[in-house]
Amino acid sequence: MTAAAEPPRAERIEAALGHIPSDLVLEGARLVNVFTREVLPGSVALWRDRIVAVGEIPSGAVGPDTEVRELDGAYLMPGFIDPHMHAGDTSLPVQALAAALLERGTTSLATDMCELYAMGGLAAVRWAIEVAEEAGLRVLFMLPLHSLGAERFGAFAHPPTIAEYMEMASWPQTIAVNEPPPNVVLRGHEGVIAVIDRLMGDGRRFEGHAPGLTGTNLQAYIAAGSSSDHEAVSAEEALEKLRLGYRIIMRECGASRDLRELVKVVVERPETARFFMVGSDDMQAKEFVHEGHIDHKLRQVMAAGIDPLTAIQMATINVAEYFGLSDDLGSISPGKRADLLWLDSLTELRSPTVVASGRVVVEDGRFLGDRSRAREVPDYLRSRVNLGEREIGPGHFRVPAPIDEGHVRVRVMGINDGSLISDPREHVLDVSGGEILADPAADVLKIAVLDRHAGSGAVGLGFVQGFGLRAGAIATTFFWQHFSLLVVGTSDAELASAVAHMRELGGGVLAVRDGELLHGVAFPVGGILGSGSLEEIHADLESFERATAELGSPLHDPFMSLAFASIPHIPHYGITDKGWYDTFAEEFVDIVLAD
Repeated sequence: MTAAAEPPRAERIEAALGHIPSDLVLEGARLVNVFTREVLPGSVALWRDRIVAVGEIPSGAVGPDTEVRELDGAYLMPGFIDPHMHAGDTSLPVQALAAALLERGTTSLATDMCELYAMGGLAAVRWAIEVAEEAGLRVLFMLPLHSLGAERFGAFAHPPTIAEYMEMASWPQTIAVNEPPPNVVLRGHEGVIAVIDRLMGDGRRFEGHAPGLTGTNLQAYIAAGSSSDHEAVSAEEALEKLRLGYRIIMRECGASRDLRELVKVVVERPETARFFMVGSDDMQAKEFVHEGHIDHKLRQVMAAGIDPLTAIQMATINVAEYFGLSDDLGSISPGKRADLLWLDSLTELRSPTVVASGRVVVEDGRFLGDRSRAREVPDYLRSRVNLGEREIGPGHFRVPAPIDEGHVRVRVMGINDGSLISDPREHVLDVSGGEILADPAADVLKIAVLDRHAGSGAVGLGFVQGFGLRAGAIATTFFWQHFSLLVVGTSDAELASAVAHMRELGGGVLAVRDGELLHGVAFPVGGILGSGSLEEIHADLESFERATAELGSPLHDPFMSLAFASIPHIPHYGITDKGWYDTFAEEFVDIVLAD
């Protein structure tokens, strides 16, 4: 993959001297200086995709074809950078996601496109980056290194390979490796270590993933090269990691609202502010609609007592410096990329006009392109639910017991509303005819993962508590990290019904009751991304949430709870088509506990 050709440096110098006219001049601004934390009056000149003059504009900057805009005292600041976000979790097609981000002032996104890689490999990632860049969004690509080695946990549509990671490492957009799990790194996985060596040898970063990691293991993970973390959930955890040299990404998303807790460190220790960033991790369409993106997180930082200029540093220069990109991004200064925005309020940060790579892409908070135009989806990314030729009936969800009649104690995955981390619970269940029965009255339901990629017939079974369903079943093809087919239900018949309806839908998320489809949302792009605009997808997923509430679920975010219920890298339990996984024991285990 090649980057756009860079305009000649000599011409840039000529534009900075005023010997050739600029393309766009912004006058009468209040300039936000992220180096000195000042707001100063001045103007800015842009030539091609670069800033060439700040404050004082050379006399020759304005020519007959130069566009001049009077900002009338609007605050002019660098475009926001999200240091960690999984694009696929939004369910938005790439064009709609780019529009949503730009409308909220985000001009650069650090993402690993892991969902698309898992479904379509290198070609899918290239396709997504090209669509995003055409819309004006700068993609800072991170290698999805958490996938390498995960093939042992379950079936991928596109199994990862070291050769492909090495090829992606050569792309100009690649800036980091992204969150290889500590257990894989500390075990010295040969392929993972080789990829880390390749990237870090070129001076690029290793974004960490250290949920609950502490002590010797944390230090060993940092010694391996990891330099940031987005998984801290308490001020104490963030401070321990900060003291060891980590940059802290304060995560704020519907599935894990950590920012209000983590920002306490900055409030109590203002000198640490330059080592903090704000990031999204896993966001949904409804969060864009009701809250925002980086702009929303900055409002929360300011609400905690941090001054606006310090907050803005957390989404601009702090991120650029962390990634080693401050020569290009993160500030309004000569030679930097012309990614910037202006708006009326330094604290509200709403309805910006946004310039990306030197061109105006958003005017007063509205994307100037087609917000929902979708490029033709390549055939290799069209969603499929391949379960083989057989019908999936209630009998496929039978959980065998070690006894014919009586009771057994089983492992149960405890779902916590608003958290990605599950509890390791236990429950005594009835056994009848050699089968372990669920206990819907106690909210202990069956959970199953079916391989939808190869039609192998593999099914992983277990029990889950926390979804609160009193009837019916819910199912999804978007769940980390193999993106097969996951279903939770109150009876084997309802589970089978959900699978049958998913076959018809072709991939997405749905709710059923008494064999009837209550609501389904199709994800035609690999079973992971929808079609249409942000508002359309938001409305469709809201209907799914209402259907889930009708079934009795109290979860405020059942879609994301489904998406993270199975992941074998986040404590405590995971489930794949290969079975039940204990993340602390680091092995597949029987769901029946020994007495």
